[in-house]
Amino acid sequence: MNGVIDLAESDQPHDALAVPFKVEGRVNGVLVAMRYRDAPQFTDSDLSIATVLAAEFALALERTRVKDAMGKRLTVAQDQLEAYAVDVRTAFIAEKQRTAELRHTMHQLERTSLATVKGMAGLGASSLALMAAGSAGRSSGPPYT
Repeated sequence: MNGVIDLAESDQPHDALAVPFKVEGRVNGVLVAMRYRDAPQFTDSDLSIATVLAAEFALALERTRVKDAMGKRLTVAQDQLEAYAVDVRTAFIAEKQRTAELRHTMHQLERTSLATVKGMAGLGASSLALMAAGSAGRSSGPPYT
């Protein structure tokens, strides 16, 4: 049905009622009722009922419009959240790698320091005394002439 009524010439409406679908001052459509042949004309009661129906239809259309808009906004927000989650995961992985590299470097540094301490401990007391005496013999003043 495309909204067009094909009527024979004798079936032209003799009365019509049109009420706008309004929400917050915006017209989103129109409720149209027509009477044909020998039907009585529309009354104020018919207008009241049509006004209530038009208001309900208008609210239903508005709810659908808002629901669609909210669905689109939700989709955009979900896409942004997923992109943020990817960024956070990437940063987390990079930090995890940096932590592993730092641990490895710290371990190497500990091993180097321990080897140096062990090497010095392996020197005898006499070697240490000679090293101390050699450094004591050097002075920072002018040489003797």
